[in-house]
Formats: sequence, structure tokens, C-alpha cells
Amino acid sequence: MSAMSPSRRGAGATLAELVVEHVWDVLRGPSFRFVAATAAAFVVFFARAPGPWVNPVFFAEDRDWTTLLVTHGFWHTAFHARPDYAVLGNVAVLWGGMRLCDLAGDDVLSIPRYQALVSYFAFALVVSLPVLLLRRRLRPGALAAVWLLAVSMPLGIHSGSWSGYEILGRANNVGFAALFVAFLLVWVRLTTHLRPARAAVIDAGLATCVLTNPIATALLPVAAWPALRRLAPVRDRAGLRTAALAIVRDPAVWTLAAAVLACLAGNGIPTAVAHGDRTALAPPMPFDRAIECGLARSLFYSLSWPVYRWLNTDRTVALAALALWLTWRFGLPRHRWLYAGGLGLLALTSATLVFKRPELAAHLGDYRTTFPDRYFYAQYLVGLPLMAAFATDLGTRLAARPRLARLPLVALFALAALAVVLEPPGKIADSQFIVDDDGCFSRSAARAVALGAWRGADGKPAADGAFVGIPAHPSMPKEILLPRAAVERAITAVGASRTPPVLTAAAPATSPR
Repeated sequence: MSAMSPSRRGAGATLAELVVEHVWDVLRGPSFRFVAATAAAFVVFFARAPGPWVNPVFFAEDRDWTTLLVTHGFWHTAFHARPDYAVLGNVAVLWGGMRLCDLAGDDVLSIPRYQALVSYFAFALVVSLPVLLLRRRLRPGALAAVWLLAVSMPLGIHSGSWSGYEILGRANNVGFAALFVAFLLVWVRLTTHLRPARAAVIDAGLATCVLTNPIATALLPVAAWPALRRLAPVRDRAGLRTAALAIVRDPAVWTLAAAVLACLAGNGIPTAVAHGDRTALAPPMPFDRAIECGLARSLFYSLSWPVYRWLNTDRTVALAALALWLTWRFGLPRHRWLYAGGLGLLALTSATLVFKRPELAAHLGDYRTTFPDRYFYAQYLVGLPLMAAFATDLGTRLAARPRLARLPLVALFALAALAVVLEPPGKIADSQFIVDDDGCFSRSAARAVALGAWRGADGKPAADGAFVGIPAHPSMPKEILLPRAAVERAITAVGASRTPPVLTAAAPATSPR
């Protein structure tokens, strides 16, 4: 027995070493880093904006789209919630919150709390995607800087405006982030050898982004460039035939074609649709406001936000010109296509806001406020990997001087530290409680049940309706429809079926500008 012990110990040691080695490989792997980054971002976003969890309400479109989910189902809501384009990603967040509420065994009145959790997760997933998708394109330090800048992105949370209330923890503004995700997917598609399975996953993700944010449609022709460039060297009819056959036989072309067809089926041909009376009646955006909206707040906000209050029209134009010159002069030639594509996408988004949403001029305050941040945070995110690529290029050019080569990356981390100082996580902002529920929704639900506020799927009163119409909030009296049986069970469970609603709950403390 004693003679066998060393052998057993040797075998045990070898097995332990193999386990440790395997665990270490997993911890070093890209999948684990992505999961860890997502989990950490979830915690940061929750700490930055806990209001939707602490003070859950059905807010704005979240209320209307949840009603459609309850009455008409997922696919109808995703493609018909808006008259002009699909909102697949937003609806997926709301639907996920409803399913999570079911899994948790909580009552139907708690749905907005779980929708908030899924929203935090969605934003965390989005800002962590570069860690996974760009790991072979940017250095680890640059990816870490991009992640830190993304999770600490300025959102006006401590400004006292609506900006800190309507983004993190909400689903209605998740869709703007689809532009950033589409940009990452196209970057990967253009720089990767596309196996059929990989192409299918990328193109399915790209279609989802377009069916969430129609501006991402502009990236579809760019995604087709690897196939189209095969036609560039063609000089005769035989060469054209050979190139065309190669394109037709490429599985990546077919997956992209399927994505384009899905986008056309979901969104139709892109057209200009008015955004209500405010857009129709608003005059063209004045030049100074257009510079503030299009350049300072959109095209170059990733760079301009630390000095935003110092800017004016002349300084903004000068800063933009300097940034463009530096990028072209010191960026490596192999990344110029990336800079041109990224800045082109940001320019398109800026032009869309300036010319199609002129009413935003009324919210811009001569560089004194960043409201409404929801229209601009996606552009900020798109700019981050461009800044990281440029910092990497500068480091490469300065490789002969190691100390100087580190400075561009250090500058990115310094920006992230400044963002954390300006909007520190864990410091509860007043803007988180612009609309205070204080149990009002539960009492309104009890009142609706007591009064028999039954509704049909069309929202009209019906004595035998399967739904109950509940005012979402005294300051937002539009009804949300929830399943009648589920609401009755929830009211019975809390023993509040006869409690009248509190109609004096806090109205918005700060009105949107």
C-alpha cells in the first residue's frame, strides 16, 4: 500500500495540474473575458442608474409596447409598434423582462422592475461586445480603455434633466445602441475570413440591428464590399463571368442577401416619415444649433465631451477640423478605411438629426446642457473604437520611443477616469426620481379592478374583456393593458383590492426642456 502511495500522489498531482491549466485557459479565453466584462458593466450601470429598479414605472414607449406585447404578441409588436420601422431590439428587451418576471414567480405588476434588469443587461452586453469582437483588431489595453470609456459614458445622470432618467434601465432607448453593434459587426465582417456559420451569425445580428435602428441600413452596402471588390480587377467578359460565379458561390453573399431581404420585409424601403407635429412645425435648424447638434454632440462627442461647456461654434469647427487632420496625418494607412467608414456613419447620423429632427434645436442650450442624451450616446460609442485604433496607430508610430508610445493609451484611460469623476457610480442622482411611483401603480391597479375597467385587445371598454386598463402614473395617465386574471391575482395576493389610488404622487420634478 505504501509503495502505491507515491504513484497515486503523482497521478493526483498531474490531474490537479491539468485542472488548474484548464481553468487558467478558460480564464484567459475571450469568452470568459466577455462574460466578465458584461457582468461588471451590468453592476456599473445598475449603480449609475438604480431608479428603474428602485422606483419601477412603465415609462413612455415601454408602456405602449408592453401593452402591445400583452395584447398582440412579440412579432406583431416588433414590426408594428411604430408606423415607420421595426423596433425588434427594444421589444426583445421588454419581452425578456416579462419572461424574467414569470420565471421569478413575481406578479404582473412587477414587470417594469424586471424589464429594467434586462435593460441593464442589454446595455452591458452592447458595451462589452468590443472585448469579444475586436480582440484580434485592437490590443488588450486599448480594448480595456474602450470598455471603461463605454461604461462611464456621460449621460447627464447628475444634471437634473430627463437624460439620467430615460436611458439606463429603460427599453425605449436601447435601439440607438443598435447602430454601434452594427458598426462592430461590419468591421468584423470586413476583416475576417467568413466561414458560412460565422457569416450567418454576423448577418443575422446585422439584420437585427437594422430592424431596430433603420440608420444601420447604410451599413448593408458596406458589408457587401468583400464580394463587390472581386469585380474591381475584371478587364474582359470572361473575367466578369468568373468573378460573378465566385460571388454567387460564396455562402457569405447568400447570408447577407437573406439579411437584406429580412430588412426589406421588416422595414420596407427607407422613406422619410414625420415624427409628429413638433417635427412638422419646427423650422430648419439654425446654423449654430446645427454645428452644436451635428458636430459637438454627434460627430465628435467622444472627443469633445470633456470640454463641451467651453465650446462654441468657432471652437467646435476648429476642433473638428483638427481632429480630422490628425486622424488622416497620423493614422496608419491600413486603418484609413476604418476612419472613413466610421466618421461617414457618424456624419450620416448627424445629418439625419439636423435635417430630420429640427425640433431638437429647442433642447440645445448653447453648450450648457447635453439633454437629450438618448439621441447621441450611440455616436459616442461608435467613436470609442475609432479613438482606440488611432491611439494604437500613434503608439505604433512612436514604437522607437517606448515612453512616448504609451501616452495615447494613457490618455484614453485618463478620459475614462474623468468620466467616472463627473458621473460617479453609486451616487444617487435626483434625476432618477423625476417620476416617483411610491406604490401608486399597484393602488391604481386595485382601483381599476374594483371599478371593472375591463378592456378588449383594441383598448376599448368591454364587459367581458380579457384585459384591465390601468393608468401608468398620475402624471402619465395613458393606460397600460395587462391580463385581467393576472392583475386580479396580484391584487388579491397583496390584499389591496379596495385601496384607492394616490392621485397626488409626485409629478415630474423637472420638466424636459
